[in-house]
Amino acid sequence: MKRTVLFIAALFSLTAIFFSCDKTESYADQLKAQTKAINRFTNDRNITITNVFPKDSIFPENVYYNDPQTGVCFRVIKWGDRSELPILNKTEVSMKFYEVLNIAEMDTIGLYWTNDTQDYAVYPLNTRYMGLNGTYSQPFSSSDNIPSSNYFKYFYLSPGAMRPLDYGIGNGGEVSLIVPFTCGSYVQMNSTYVPYFYKRLKYIFI
Repeated sequence: MKRTVLFIAALFSLTAIFFSCDKTESYADQLKAQTKAINRFTNDRNITITNVFPKDSIFPENVYYNDPQTGVCFRVIKWGDRSELPILNKTEVSMKFYEVLNIAEMDTIGLYWTNDTQDYAVYPLNTRYMGLNGTYSQPFSSSDNIPSSNYFKYFYLSPGAMRPLDYGIGNGGEVSLIVPFTCGSYVQMNSTYVPYFYKRLKYIFI
């Protein structure tokens, strides 16, 4: 029951985002709004964004590295098994998230966990590791079941969410990250134009 309520609440929130989007905004306006939202979010949560990757690979609490190529900001919580790294265009990855926040609206839009453990998502996102230029999500069809794999890929799966894997995260690795819409999911790039914050995200190679 709890899982269903959380899902319905997130669905209503996502619907509201669609209708609140100002289609008259220019791309430059959207970028400015995104920067403002991220700055407000990081200030409110005492998050430090650094352009210097930790030399010892140990991330201090609330310190996030800014990937210069994408603008994705991430903090490695666990590196996982680094003897088992993903292989480009070959490794199948199950991406499990704990919570996703729409930074622009400061609203939780994804909160899916098991009833018993409140651990990682009931609906993992399975995909192939394709690097930064891969296509990870696609339009959502009204014929798809809700919830369904395509539904969650449409909203949450993106090159940005997979970007930390390019830094040597192994099987079972966990991160926290901010994904700008410019490197986001299909709905981020084509409809809402808002950045997401993944509170905790885990990669499992399958």
